[in-house]
Amino acid sequence: MSTLRKFKKVVVAAGLSLTTTVWLASAVLMAPTALAYSDGDLLKDASTANIYVVNNGMKVWVRSAAVFDDCSYDWAKIKTVSNLSATPTADLIKSASNPDVYRLEKNFKRKLASTEIFTSYSLDWNKVGTVCQHVLDSYSIAPLIQQTSSPDIYWVQTDTLKHKMTSWQSFVDHGFNIADVIGINAMEMGSYSEGAEIGVTPTVTKSITVVAPNGGESYTAGNTVNIKWQSQEVSKVSIYLNDAPIGTAGGSDYSIATNINTVSDSYTWLIPGDFFIKNPEFATGNNFRIRIYNYTVDNNTATKDESNNNFSIVSAPLPMCSDSDNGINYEVPGTINGLSNSMATASSESDDYCLDQNTLIEYSCLDDHYQQKNTYTCPYGCENRACNKKPYTSIKIGNPGLVQFPNSDSGDRIARGVQDLQAYQGRIYVGDGDASNNRGPIKV
Repeated sequence: MSTLRKFKKVVVAAGLSLTTTVWLASAVLMAPTALAYSDGDLLKDASTANIYVVNNGMKVWVRSAAVFDDCSYDWAKIKTVSNLSATPTADLIKSASNPDVYRLEKNFKRKLASTEIFTSYSLDWNKVGTVCQHVLDSYSIAPLIQQTSSPDIYWVQTDTLKHKMTSWQSFVDHGFNIADVIGINAMEMGSYSEGAEIGVTPTVTKSITVVAPNGGESYTAGNTVNIKWQSQEVSKVSIYLNDAPIGTAGGSDYSIATNINTVSDSYTWLIPGDFFIKNPEFATGNNFRIRIYNYTVDNNTATKDESNNNFSIVSAPLPMCSDSDNGINYEVPGTINGLSNSMATASSESDDYCLDQNTLIEYSCLDDHYQQKNTYTCPYGCENRACNKKPYTSIKIGNPGLVQFPNSDSGDRIARGVQDLQAYQGRIYVGDGDASNNRGPIKV
């Protein structure tokens, strides 16, 4: 059986009040029977996949997997339920460690500041659910409130502070949604402290202002520059170094950085130690400025600024390179001390080494300042950080074991000495041999 029921609907919003009468047809329906669940039961709605925790005979939505884990709930204990609509949803919750009671409406929470406010809504203390603190924290504070029968809408900054919206335009300018407005009674409205009113947002134009370096500073290549600026309505910038005269658009541009976020309105630039070597179009001296543009794909040159006056950058003397084996010397292990790359501002050491049993990595100096790495294949193998030397070739003259001469005085026979010829690096050396052991030379 169905019946017609008459409802009167009142809508109040920012100075606009509208009353309508609505006739609705309704049928007499049997409410589903709620099953009995215990506190702490975890229920999954079969139709929505939402997960709820049960307390005091009511269910409370666990709003995310992170909240579930933070509350140390057990995924293995979730029960999937097909008739979860029969279990009432808690609209009053609190945490176990805090007596403050919050009312849930439109997926926002609102603290009821006193027992008087609680009872003014004829609420039931027996229907307050106790939940994990992380569940409570997952709800945002109701952002907008409005006293019943009043056109004024307030933005709620904290549980205790409200700000009146001065006009519908200010409401729109701040991006608020009329659907988020929650109606409250006069007692609750009076429990909030009132902050500054919120007016129409002034129109803000895009702007960039270079703060530093802004003229007169002096820097040395190899050191850092703290670049600072102020910006409005600009999210990212590009930064350039320029040497054009003040007030002109020419000169050379050196890209320092692009696509830089303006959250801090600052950027630290390390001037390369060899800046003037690698960028000969720039000359050392007092002729530099910083230019900052609003970053887009092609740079929005309409929004930009530059240093008010010139600042200076001078080159730093580069340290000299030294090599312990005096350059490229494959048969002597060496250590080099010099700049490892063009960004280096201090010398570092590198040792010659064997890459494998036949390959030597030999370091030497380049341009008096920088390290240069050379790869060389050793003809006689590589070990102990150097190529092996060419081995000796020995030529023996005489036969130390058989050739003997008589001594006319005693009749004894005396072995002759051995003279060895040694061939080494294109030269012949003569040395004394050891006749008794058939080896030599003893020394060259």
